[in-house]
Amino acid sequence: MAGKDQGRGNIIVGKSADLIVLDRNIFDIPAEEVGDIKVLRIVFEGRTVYLAESGSVVDPRGDYLYTP
Repeated sequence: MAGKDQGRGNIIVGKSADLIVLDRNIFDIPAEEVGDIKVLRIVFEGRTVYLAESGSVVDPRGDYLYTP
């Protein structure tokens, strides 16, 4: 695992990123509303694999798995 963390922890051009974008701040809402949160975007290994606007799901290689 030596060196694994060197590319993690920052969102910087040129670094890989796994993250989600939610429609609201999960820390600013009551616990009962957490289940109502919508995922707007999923980024895996630096590539968008889900985008709520289109509903498309893409695997990390770029192949579309589902498009409504």
